[in-house]
Amino acid sequence: MIAGSEIDQLKELLQGLDKEDIYRSVYDPDGNLLAEGVEPLKKQLIDDFRKVDFNRKTVVDLGCNFGFFSFLARELGAQKITGVDAVPEVVRGGRLLAAANNVENIDFTTFNFETPDKDLGMFDLVMLVDFFGKANIRKQKVESIIRFMKSIADKELLFAIRPINRIVKDLKLTESAFSGLYPDKYIADGNFYLLEYIKDILTKEWAISPVSEYDGRFCKHKILFLCQKKQ
Repeated sequence: MIAGSEIDQLKELLQGLDKEDIYRSVYDPDGNLLAEGVEPLKKQLIDDFRKVDFNRKTVVDLGCNFGFFSFLARELGAQKITGVDAVPEVVRGGRLLAAANNVENIDFTTFNFETPDKDLGMFDLVMLVDFFGKANIRKQKVESIIRFMKSIADKELLFAIRPINRIVKDLKLTESAFSGLYPDKYIADGNFYLLEYIKDILTKEWAISPVSEYDGRFCKHKILFLCQKKQ
């Protein structure tokens, strides 16, 4: 049964948004497509996400957009979910979806975690799914974002990345333009080794392991990694 008023409001909201503000496709409670997302969602990433233990955990979903993975974490047993996005209309859309689907213990809040301006609190698990694209890498945002994730995580971090990025094809920069953005040890053979860079930020305090199958080589898909705070 569709909650008509929420869905009507959501349709109107979606029509007023720029295309790039709808990252994931949005569906009504009956599974009808309301808006096509700019980023296709890989089944592999969803299957891997389902392997994570969310049971009775408090979770924050940074860069949640309309909350696809927020809702999935709640379905998988998370006690309470906070979805965070910088776009107020997107946050309102997430709340409308929660109301239309009668999902409790999930909320959405406006917050730019790249330039934090308020206290979000602490969470058992902090997740950042499919956020490190060419823009954040080129703007050298990776370290500050990972450090922010650490600052609000009591126990675990969960993120999806492409472990190795091709500088020209994926990051859309020449090798000379990319040189100097990150230490030379993470750049070789025309590639940026993002996972190795993140590991060096984390491994003194966090144990990191892949949720997805990953053999250490280049992969076209985003791989899901879980980090647990060392005791």
